[in-house]
Amino acid sequence: MKKCIALFTTTASWIPKLSISMLILSCLTNPAWGQIKKVTIQNKTVDEEKVELRIKVQETNRSALYLKEENFQVLVNDDEVDIINWKSPEEIAPPPARIVFLLDMSGSMRENDSTRTTKFKGAIRAIRDFINKIKTKNSDEITIAIVPFGVTSGRGCPINFTPYTYDLKNDDFFTANDNKLRDFIDNLASQEKNLCASTDLYNPLIEVVQFLNDRTNSNLYPNNPQLPEDHPQQPRKPQLSVILLSDGGHTEGNDQQYFQQLQGILEGNPNIIVHTLGYGYDADRKTLRQIADINKGIYQFSARSSEVVTALETFLNATLGEYEITFNTPFPEKGREYETVVKVNQGESIISDPVYYRILWEPLPFAYRFGMVVVILILLGIGGALPLWLWGKYIEKNA
Repeated sequence: MKKCIALFTTTASWIPKLSISMLILSCLTNPAWGQIKKVTIQNKTVDEEKVELRIKVQETNRSALYLKEENFQVLVNDDEVDIINWKSPEEIAPPPARIVFLLDMSGSMRENDSTRTTKFKGAIRAIRDFINKIKTKNSDEITIAIVPFGVTSGRGCPINFTPYTYDLKNDDFFTANDNKLRDFIDNLASQEKNLCASTDLYNPLIEVVQFLNDRTNSNLYPNNPQLPEDHPQQPRKPQLSVILLSDGGHTEGNDQQYFQQLQGILEGNPNIIVHTLGYGYDADRKTLRQIADINKGIYQFSARSSEVVTALETFLNATLGEYEITFNTPFPEKGREYETVVKVNQGESIISDPVYYRILWEPLPFAYRFGMVVVILILLGIGGALPLWLWGKYIEKNA
C-alpha cells in the first residue's frame, strides 16, 4: 500500500514537468515560433520583363527567418505567377542599412547585472558581438554609429564633468570592418570608471531621429536626379534603425512633453525604426516599450549580459532579414503598369500592400546603335549596291 501511494505521488508530481517537457519538445520540432503579422515588399528591381522583389516577413516582435519557398505566392494583376528563383535571408546580400546605437553612459551602468558583470561591460561586449555578426555579412552597405549619451553631473562626478554630446554626422558612421569603429569602442570601454551622468532618454533620441530625417543627406537618402523618383534603377534607400540601450528612466524634464515631440517626428517618418533595450531591473520598461511601439520597433528586457547579446541579434535580424523572389511578368507590354502583391501562407494567409511597376526597355547605348548602322550599311552595300554595279557592268559589256 505504501509503495502504491509513493508511486502515485511520484507520478503525479512528474506530470507537470513531463507536460512542460513535451511542450518544449513540440515547440523545438515546429519551426513556426510565432504567427506572421506583416509582409512588406521592401524593394523591387525591374529588368525588362524580369522582376526581383525583396520581402520582409515579420512576426509579432521579430523577423520570420524560417520560411520556405512553398510559403510564398506572387500575384501580378490578381493572377498568380511562377517563381523562377527564391532565396532565403542566408543566401542573399543584406540590404543597405544605417544603424545608430544610443548607449547609456549614466552612473548606474557601473553597477552589476544578475551575473555580477557591470552593465557597461555587458553592453560593450554585446555591441562587439553585434558588430562581429555584421562582419560575417561582408557588406559595406551596412554602417554603424555609436552615440554615448548622458547629461548633467551626477553623484560622484568631477567638477569639470562634460556632458556627452550627440551631434551625429556622416563621418560618425563606419563599416563593421573599419578599424576606426574598433578604436572608438575601445575608447568607450576605457571610460567605465568615469561613468557618472544622469539619464536623458528623449533629447539624444530626438536629435538622432531628426538627423536621420534629413532628406538632403545622400548618405541616408541616395537619389539619382537624372531618373524619376519611382524609376526601378533608382538606388535603394537604406534601412534606418536606432537601438536605444538604457538601464534607467528619463530624469531630465517633462516625460510626456518629450514623448509627444518624439512621437510626432517618428509618426511622420515610418522609415525610421527605433528598437529599445532595457538592461537591468531598474530600467523604465514602460517608457522604453512605448518608444519602440511608435513605429513598430522591438522592445526587449535583459537582466544579464548574455540576454543583451540575444536581444541585439533579434534587432539585427529585424533590420536585415529579407527574402528574395524573382519572376517574369506575364504578357509583358512596354509602358503598362503592373500591380504585384506577395502572399505568405503560414497557418493563415497574410498579403503585402501592393507595389506598382512598369516595363521600360531602355534604348541601346550610342556605340551599339552606331555599330548596328555600320553593319546594316555594309550588308546593304554587299547585298544591294554591289549586285547592281555588277549587273550594270554586264549590260555595258554586252552593249
